[in-house]
Amino acid sequence: MASAERGSGPAETLFTAERMLGYLAELDDVLADEGVAEVLHLHVAGGAVIATKTDARLTSDVDVVSEAMTEQLRRAVVVVSERHPGLRRDWLNDGAKLQRVNLPMEPERIYTGSCLVVDSAGDRYVLAMKLASGRPIDEAE
Repeated sequence: MASAERGSGPAETLFTAERMLGYLAELDDVLADEGVAEVLHLHVAGGAVIATKTDARLTSDVDVVSEAMTEQLRRAVVVVSERHPGLRRDWLNDGAKLQRVNLPMEPERIYTGSCLVVDSAGDRYVLAMKLASGRPIDEAE
């Protein structure tokens, strides 16, 4: 699912770390309700990681850089988005995994649920990804 996909309807939701963690908890509940067989372990990077470290950063998506985006997880992401007007249908996506860099990830745990565990990439990894992407929007970060 491309990270450029946008939902239709109200203005796109931007969220802080607190709101992102709430969406992850809701996603964990959806996965539990669907009887997910194994705990899914995601590694995330990008603006979502920056949002966990500063109130100055808002993001509209969570970039997964691991290989754990199963079809069941993608469907559960859509279920959560349908409950929140303005939340992107791909608010959790693996579009950024193509921007991975050759550095140790140095993960930090940001969420642990019953079906979902999420680690953020370390600061050096996130910075290297931002530099490699060359997007003007990232220059101020």
